[in-house]
Amino acid sequence: MLIGGELKDLPPPRDVAAAKLCVPVVQGCPNAPAQIGAVVLKKPFEKMKPYDFKDLGAVLGTAVVPKWGQVGPAKYFRLDITRHLKRVAAGQDKFHGLAVMIIPNRSIDDGWTVRVDITKEKPTYVELDVYTAKK
Repeated sequence: MLIGGELKDLPPPRDVAAAKLCVPVVQGCPNAPAQIGAVVLKKPFEKMKPYDFKDLGAVLGTAVVPKWGQVGPAKYFRLDITRHLKRVAAGQDKFHGLAVMIIPNRSIDDGWTVRVDITKEKPTYVELDVYTAKK
């Protein structure tokens, strides 16, 4: 899944405690757990156009979706994107979007080809924790 948009009004990088991409999953793989990750896009993408895998950047954060064969209510999985968001806020990186994808990991998926289903019914969003001054 490709995620785009604009990141506006970001706080200064030193004020960002954590940033998580919250992804609503409605079904996992019935055979094995699956590792999903947030991946940086090196170039912008166009809606409904193919995106070249060579333009995928570093994996930022991962989460493990347990074995889950039945479609059910959405459960949010949080992927850490703090490092990238701080670099964007500092002007060191441009935000071209993120990809959410399966990160193959034999120690988690036991070599199975796995998948997860992400719903469009619930929003995918960024959860931002910031430091505040005590008074």
